[in-house]
Amino acid sequence: MDIRDVMPPFMMTDGQSSSKEHWGKESFRRLETYILGLSTFDNEIMHSNFASFHEKDTIWSLIPAFKLKLYDHQKKAFEFIWRNITGSLKPKEMEAQSKSTGGCIISHSPGSGKTFLLISFIISYLTLFPKSRPLVLAPKIAICVWKKEFEKWGVQFPLHIIQPTESYKKNNLNGKKQTYFTDKRRPNMRASHIIDCLMKLQQWHEESSILLMSYSSFSLMQKDSKFEHKQMMARVMQESPGLLILDEGHNPRSTNSKLRNLLMEVKTKSRVLLSGTLFQNNFEEYFNTLSLARPSFIEDVLRELRSSWRKRLDKRSKRERLARRLFMQRVGEKILSSIEGDRKQGFDVLNKITNGFIDVYEEDTTNSLPGLQIYTLVLLPTDIQHGLLVKLQNRLETAGKISDGFGGSDLGWISPPLVDKHYGSCK
Repeated sequence: MDIRDVMPPFMMTDGQSSSKEHWGKESFRRLETYILGLSTFDNEIMHSNFASFHEKDTIWSLIPAFKLKLYDHQKKAFEFIWRNITGSLKPKEMEAQSKSTGGCIISHSPGSGKTFLLISFIISYLTLFPKSRPLVLAPKIAICVWKKEFEKWGVQFPLHIIQPTESYKKNNLNGKKQTYFTDKRRPNMRASHIIDCLMKLQQWHEESSILLMSYSSFSLMQKDSKFEHKQMMARVMQESPGLLILDEGHNPRSTNSKLRNLLMEVKTKSRVLLSGTLFQNNFEEYFNTLSLARPSFIEDVLRELRSSWRKRLDKRSKRERLARRLFMQRVGEKILSSIEGDRKQGFDVLNKITNGFIDVYEEDTTNSLPGLQIYTLVLLPTDIQHGLLVKLQNRLETAGKISDGFGGSDLGWISPPLVDKHYGSCK
């Protein structure tokens, strides 16, 4: 079955788009059922390649070539992620440890190789869990970086990028891609973009592959959207990912952030949050970031700071509000206190409830940076510039100033390759 077989007829017969184009409900339901029926709710542990591993094999046997390229701090973080996500470094022991796992945070300084580290992890994870459907979310400006890194390291798994509408239109106008219906009609740009997104979602479900998209694109997919395709895609984003990667994951940290609320609705607990600046001097936002990376952190806070919470709270939103308030009171306010005993108590509680799921690496580059270097670049002037500079030199000798009465002096300072050949000769 091909996705083109279920495309609804929302184009005019003459090939022009209708002013009221919309997805046919019956056709769309068929598409939704097809996509969501592809093992969407399966546990990836049940679809692993455990059988191909020996008792003593570790996760390093999944990426032997990449291990040689990782630095020591990256190798440590690689194992740290595996312990948090699966509970063990040995595939044969992972199923037994799966109930005690959760998300984690990689807080490494900028430029320390977080992207390559996560690409290595994603490859190893997909190799062991081929139906895990990793979803990588990043700021719009970082999408190109991720794409180039995947290409640079020759990742064998397909990478599907959900583009913003503007980027998709630009690529289409450049003739890079054309979409057609089975009856040879070409949909308009908006419809083509929708089809492109749905096809990539289908491929993401059918094969071991990675889905990459920006936070802004992800935030457009809401269940309460007036567009049915966005409602369906929102459901897919919530239910389908078996692994969620949040690049610069400290950004959606506001309590009222719609993006953060959408991310909290993603079902998987297997999350990795990347950040070079994890703590932003705000304990409310710090709690939001920690619970985004590890949703079970909410229960951890309640269990540590209020043992009777289970008797009264059944909704996640209520539990989260209470946990946030307790965190700010029992951790944030204590740490900010002027009393040394209170500060120690606050840090002790913080270390206890965050122990084991935050990996910190501060790279000291001061000793490896080169000293101050001074270079002199000499560019040969063009003929017109040479004549101008001679006249400028003569003017300097006679008038004492370079530019007095000489309107063309600016031309002398322009980089030679930028000088227009049609300026003519100097007079």
